[in-house]
Amino acid sequence: MRTEHVNNRGIGMVLGLLVLAGALSPALSAQTEQTGTGPAGSTEQGNADPADGPKRGPAAMAEERKADRMIDQAVELLGMKTEQARGEKMLAQVPKMFPEARARFRSWLILGKYLIDNRKYTEAIAGLKQVIKSDDAMEHRAEALYLTGIAYYKQGNYDQAFMVLRRVTNEFPWSVFANESYYYVGLCHFNQKNWAKAVESLRMVGTSVPAVDAETTARAEAGQRLFIKVRDKDLVVLLKKGEAIKVDITTPNGDKESVVLEALGQTGDIYVGSIPTEPGTPKPGNGVLETRGGETALVTYMDDNTADKTRHVQRLGKIAFVSTASIAFMQGDFRNVAERIPVDQPAFLQLKDIDLDVTDQPDTLQLKVAVKYKEEKKEDLNKSGVDLNNEEEVWIDRSNVLLTLTETAAHSGIFGVTFLPVLDDPKETAVVSAAGTEPVRARGGDRLTVQYVDQRHIHGDESRDIQALAPVIVGQIPDPIAPDDQVNDPSLKARKLLLEAQIFMEWGRIFKDVGLARLAAEKSDEGLARVDTILAVYARLSFERELLEGAFKTKWELLLLQDKILEAIGVCQQLVQMFPDTPYAGQAFLQIGRINMDAEKYQEAIGIFNRIMAVTDPDIKAEAQYHIGLAMEAQAVAMAKKAGRPADLTGSMGAYKKCAEAYPDSAFAGQALRKVVSYYEQSKDYARAISTVQLILQDYPDAGWLDEVLLVGGVAAYKADNLSLAQEWFAKIVEEYSQGKAAARASKFLAAVERKQGN
Repeated sequence: MRTEHVNNRGIGMVLGLLVLAGALSPALSAQTEQTGTGPAGSTEQGNADPADGPKRGPAAMAEERKADRMIDQAVELLGMKTEQARGEKMLAQVPKMFPEARARFRSWLILGKYLIDNRKYTEAIAGLKQVIKSDDAMEHRAEALYLTGIAYYKQGNYDQAFMVLRRVTNEFPWSVFANESYYYVGLCHFNQKNWAKAVESLRMVGTSVPAVDAETTARAEAGQRLFIKVRDKDLVVLLKKGEAIKVDITTPNGDKESVVLEALGQTGDIYVGSIPTEPGTPKPGNGVLETRGGETALVTYMDDNTADKTRHVQRLGKIAFVSTASIAFMQGDFRNVAERIPVDQPAFLQLKDIDLDVTDQPDTLQLKVAVKYKEEKKEDLNKSGVDLNNEEEVWIDRSNVLLTLTETAAHSGIFGVTFLPVLDDPKETAVVSAAGTEPVRARGGDRLTVQYVDQRHIHGDESRDIQALAPVIVGQIPDPIAPDDQVNDPSLKARKLLLEAQIFMEWGRIFKDVGLARLAAEKSDEGLARVDTILAVYARLSFERELLEGAFKTKWELLLLQDKILEAIGVCQQLVQMFPDTPYAGQAFLQIGRINMDAEKYQEAIGIFNRIMAVTDPDIKAEAQYHIGLAMEAQAVAMAKKAGRPADLTGSMGAYKKCAEAYPDSAFAGQALRKVVSYYEQSKDYARAISTVQLILQDYPDAGWLDEVLLVGGVAAYKADNLSLAQEWFAKIVEEYSQGKAAARASKFLAAVERKQGN
């Protein structure tokens, strides 16, 4: 999508471009087409990496295709409000049914976004981590990290969000996810009232662009604003002289525009400019770049001074304008997607693809609309157990009609057609419409589908297949009917019992909070009875993992509500034995350990935290290791207070250092180093305190507690007689963390440093 050319001698310039939809707020839903969910009412066919095909056997590729079809079917169900639970379950089953298929990464990404949209952040993070830690998912890792950061952001866990989003900007600096990560890093700082940091991060949105030069071609989304970045160290001189810095853009169709660049950031060598683009007849010099479908524009920048002292060197970059298509059956207002298509009423099909706008008149294309019906399968009377809805549905063509879509206006890039579905009656003969085409004949329960091959799009060189579908209904939409209270399906009954148990648990917490211990115990017992019923039934029927994990989690929370800690630990161990990779057990052990710490049972807490080391989730391990340090520190302070002597914190500092060294990518690593800095400063080991602060500044630039660490580091620098460093750090706190806890003290310390420097 972007281009970079660097002079071989080290001084050159960068031409970069980025298309952002709208302003600086990148919507999470903008990424759905890359993961397969597509715009509402459409789905994108996600296929295995073609380069992988020859290396894998026919059987493996067949499994890959099955997994893709299952994902596509699940995405279709997610698009129907009444079928979303089925779609979610199908996505969760893909990695289990196809553990070697590359499509499993796509299923985790789609499911992760769906869970985030539905506020199931813990479950989303657990699935996305499977993508992040796999060496086979390099092309998906940036998106998985980005979505994980969004989940942490939505949880309000800003420190962890910082760590994950910074991995995106550092490891995948030229991806679109890097730009969006900068945006959410800025939002995290904004919510923490670190205004200067927020502005700094938000200004970086749109600057992460891949490199292109005259030999390569970048892609830009047609019809959206085009951002151009130039990096040239010589531009600082021109800026000081007041000279305008600009690039020229020309198109084969005859448009020519100039874009003035402005300085970005504090380095003085990065400049950014933008210009709106739209399809249309070129009008050179009007401040808008008019393009046609499939055009490639040329960006020209004049480098007046290169490393080898050559003057007036022309730098070139190519931009291919592409349009990422979307297709859907629409309601009559052409704004909302139609979830159902009734017969004997006008129906509307809309395609948006600016690539098809190739003339100054409204263009046209033809698409085939297929009417499909679901194959009836005979019920296997010998089959027992719970139906997990994993069998692939088969849809058969009932009929096909070729429709002509016309561009709504010259250069709109939006194509539409209105057609009339009629009830298919085998007794009637085919009727040809006035337009000379056979009408769209369908029956209730059928669905309309249309497929389109998007040849040019923002995601790569390979064409992508997208489709739209909508179920057909006959007659009026029936009123909803209240379901019978009697539930016969074992899985549904178990879900009902789990929901009731969780309701009783909430009642118990309310009663316990207001001091009604007897009522709290009664409600907890009622909840435990329901959970025990679920687990007893599991001995006979295999429920899905999600339901069982929820039952175990609810059970230990009910036991903790009754202060039955040992029994809760036993339930956690049962879950770990059944599902070693479960994310819930580690969280439960953390909760139990913290309860022991609150009760000043430090040795028991340390033992609980050590049990977490058997869990596979590194973030849980990092938090446990940090809490081991907290427990050891609290234990040492309590013992020293009782003995009337200073506390020996050597052991706790070792635990904190282990946390930072073993889990450097965790937010708890920074918090552990924060403890170490305070220890060094109090121990008068100022040199090590200063070096640790410098390490934190490099590795954790977004930490919410950074101002407090800088304060301790500034004090250490002052006591070490390094006044310039102390002044720098105190000033940084005052300027960048004016709303933080350390700002007032830093201001006083800064004044003291300046007085000492004056003397």
